[in-house]
Amino acid sequence: VDQPPGFGRESMLTIEKLQLDSPGVEPGSMKLSIGKLGLSGLAARLVRNAKGETNLQRLAAAWKPAVSGETGPASGNPPAAAGGMAMLTFDDIQLSSMALQVVDVLGGQPWRAGWEEMDISATEVTVGDLARREIEAGAFRLHLHGTVVDPPPGSELDKLARLEDLTLATKAVDLASPEIVVDQLHMAGLNASIQIDAKGVSNLQKLKADLLGGSRSASDGASPKKRVARSSNAERALPVIHLDQVRLENAALDYRQSSVDGTAYAFPMKNIRLEAAGLRLFDDLSTAAPASLSLSYTIKQPGPLPDAQYGAVAALGPLGAGVPALNAQICYTGVKLETLGS
Repeated sequence: VDQPPGFGRESMLTIEKLQLDSPGVEPGSMKLSIGKLGLSGLAARLVRNAKGETNLQRLAAAWKPAVSGETGPASGNPPAAAGGMAMLTFDDIQLSSMALQVVDVLGGQPWRAGWEEMDISATEVTVGDLARREIEAGAFRLHLHGTVVDPPPGSELDKLARLEDLTLATKAVDLASPEIVVDQLHMAGLNASIQIDAKGVSNLQKLKADLLGGSRSASDGASPKKRVARSSNAERALPVIHLDQVRLENAALDYRQSSVDGTAYAFPMKNIRLEAAGLRLFDDLSTAAPASLSLSYTIKQPGPLPDAQYGAVAALGPLGAGVPALNAQICYTGVKLETLGS
């Protein structure tokens, strides 16, 4: 699929191979069974121009039919009543070598993010009403490789963050369930930089503001959208995420902060390793069993000083009900406090 005019010469979507095997289709049935869904060599490129328009919006507008009897809010005619959503079942899903690149224009400069390769495998998948999160699967595994995020405009950094590999695996998942169990979350090769200026604004906050496009949304003449407060019912509808095993290894974080007097503080951390067991997210049950954590990293000190070592073990309460309960033991070795952070 080519890009619409004005969005570059690279293809918007390419697929090398698509395989769909079905034992049979019964007309009029509300259940469609598919034996195997296979897809490989997918490459997608999502582009947004300086006016805030994406290639998908341009393509959808070009394909939209001009029908005089069009229904919907704009025409004043009520939309046709939709029938029940058909249920899809897949015995096996294999998606391999899928790449994504997101391209934007921030402050007149190109900005990019994406990943080189994503593989997904799942068995016994059932898809029902998406509005009710009716999606179930047996064994599920996701592997992500080569994720890169550019920094905001004006930054001296080459990249804001890089992640070599991410693996997520679970034996069974039901998105409609009040609790989702993830058996394994493994991340390796994370390299990130956080910079905070003298006004207390970080590069992450600057990037978020640029991506939301406050200046672009105001230039199109549309009135700004009001933020709708989430109700307590909506917050309770979020399922609890139970992470059985979490591991982060071979990671590095460069943290820098400038003060109002012009002093710059730097905390370059490397060899970061984090392990957690029984971590619970979006859980407001204060009596839930705490998670166990272990953390270690190295801080590079200035000049000829040797690297300082940090280690900690902790018990952490559920995340999602304010500040979680924490019981930790921390050990610093070889830190010279006079120069730490300089």
